[in-house]
Amino acid sequence: MKLRSLIATVRQAQGATRPDDAAACAEVLRVEIYDTDGHRGCGETLPCGEISGETLRSALSFVEHQQAQWLRSLHDLENLRAFTHTHAQAIDWNPAAWTAVELALLDLLSRRHGRRIEDLLGLRPATLPPAGTAVIGEAAPGPFDGQLTYFICAGYRDYKVPLSGTLEVDRTRVEALEAGHIAGTQVRAAARRLWTSAEQADDYLWQLRYPWWALEEPLAPGALSEMRKLGEMRDARIVLDDSVCRVDQLDALADDPGRWLVCMRVAKIGGLMRTLRFAERARSLGLELILVTQRDDPLSLQRAHLCVGAQTEDILRTREGGLGEPDFPVEGLASRPADRDSTDQLSQWLHQPGLGVDYAG
Repeated sequence: MKLRSLIATVRQAQGATRPDDAAACAEVLRVEIYDTDGHRGCGETLPCGEISGETLRSALSFVEHQQAQWLRSLHDLENLRAFTHTHAQAIDWNPAAWTAVELALLDLLSRRHGRRIEDLLGLRPATLPPAGTAVIGEAAPGPFDGQLTYFICAGYRDYKVPLSGTLEVDRTRVEALEAGHIAGTQVRAAARRLWTSAEQADDYLWQLRYPWWALEEPLAPGALSEMRKLGEMRDARIVLDDSVCRVDQLDALADDPGRWLVCMRVAKIGGLMRTLRFAERARSLGLELILVTQRDDPLSLQRAHLCVGAQTEDILRTREGGLGEPDFPVEGLASRPADRDSTDQLSQWLHQPGLGVDYAG
């Protein structure tokens, strides 16, 4: 296969948005790759600026500066695998940008042969996921209670609740959980970077008097010793996201894998193939993972997450966001009906060649 052109653009996301803020749709980086036979592949991504420092501008610049080299050197799946390995450092600095390129190439290769992405890579086929974690957004007490009631009525058993760092606010959230008869064994606290030490965090959490089973990134990214100490003090598991983005960082968790949960996102790790290697290493270390699909993730990225989920069911503690969550309707997918409960047509989507996404829009 010979590549003819690579085009990178910025566009509005056609991924999932909540009904109450659909107008706040994010911008994504789209990469389209064409071969000399007229086949096309597309990949899209959202930069993880809060973790990698990437922005849409930097991602677009990276792709534009590298596209000539990619057009010369990337011709088949083996070239793609080798390139991902030999250029690991560059991808570490531009994981989301590379994700769009890799997904576009995988989409192109799969479409050329009329195969699903899993068939191309020799993987188990993707299936529609079960409902995962109910993620409660930042909200005042009234909207917070409404979101919580919605998820309870929808039958959710696993919840993620943000902590604000203000006792009065967080106590009202705890009261709402208790009023809903939701046990601490069902709720993890999103407490990103709220505290500077294990002792400070422990004192605050003691005042809330709620037995959270897990705490997400409660201290500065990479402060593993302090987070390990806090986990022992609170008898809670620690969820890592910003702290672990590369496969080599998992080794620091090998001594006590039961203490940790690691968030896994394709754009954060740097592509589908790197994410699959990340999961393989986590499995070998006895770590559990949380597969996170963000609210505005474009469809190609959602499809990649479904592929990853099918390969990692044995080590997934839960899924977060995406097609398995009832308040995340997918727009812009030609094969998906307006009725979100129509699993037949959603299954047909998963059987389409490549990433199964209509990029006409």
